[in-house]
Amino acid sequence: SAAAAPLTDIQVELVSVTESKYFPEAEVRATYRLGDDQAEQVFDLSGSVDDRSGATKWNLTGPTATYYPASFEGIEVAVNGQVVPGDADGVHLVVPGAYQVTATSPYYWLDQADLRLTDTSVAALRGIVPTLTDEGKQAFRTAVRSAVDTCLASKNLVAGCGLDIEATLSNGTVDDGTLTRTLTAEADAALSALEPTLRTGSPSVATCGLIGGVTTTATGTVDGRRGPIEITFGFAGLVETLGGTPISLRDPSVTMTDPDLPVSW
Repeated sequence: SAAAAPLTDIQVELVSVTESKYFPEAEVRATYRLGDDQAEQVFDLSGSVDDRSGATKWNLTGPTATYYPASFEGIEVAVNGQVVPGDADGVHLVVPGAYQVTATSPYYWLDQADLRLTDTSVAALRGIVPTLTDEGKQAFRTAVRSAVDTCLASKNLVAGCGLDIEATLSNGTVDDGTLTRTLTAEADAALSALEPTLRTGSPSVATCGLIGGVTTTATGTVDGRRGPIEITFGFAGLVETLGGTPISLRDPSVTMTDPDLPVSW
């Protein structure tokens, strides 16, 4: 902090004193320069008088600001290069100075994170907004694509990725182990260009919405007739007579603070 913006030209003046036999109070005004910034703050002092010596011991009130690491919800950060704990219950105190807050993960960028703290009456490091870097977005796309490829490779009714199929549909049955799932061209293109955003209130999780349709075929029975069938949203039909909306691939979530980048749907 001293290297980035040194504290200089410090001047202190007494503003007021409230006399008391045992617990006097006072206010002082401090002016100084923080780098190129001019700063001023009034500090309260509380006193306690020693019965035997009569000397007054003064304590400065509010010389620090509170930093709430829980506001980053699991994103590990460094303040001026020093990694700080991010547990939800912990708080840390900072003094007036220059603070640069960075995420230790290359997946995150912290906006509004180059601070000049001159007023300790307000909470420090509030208002810093985490966003995904280009590397973070690409990591999200890679994780989701890998999960989707695994689901598409499954021939079973239960494949994951929100693509599970019931064995018994409203107008027929589906044979387990016979399913083929294929992305539509639109879904495949969308999957390669996902634009994830961080979940509000939980920035450790990145999400996106609708990706696109998945063409799903299988062997089964529809209205008493067996053969190749295609399954759409809420309906199954013989391939040559089918009409309906494809099953959708949508709403993946990735925990970006987990090294394994787990995907949920």
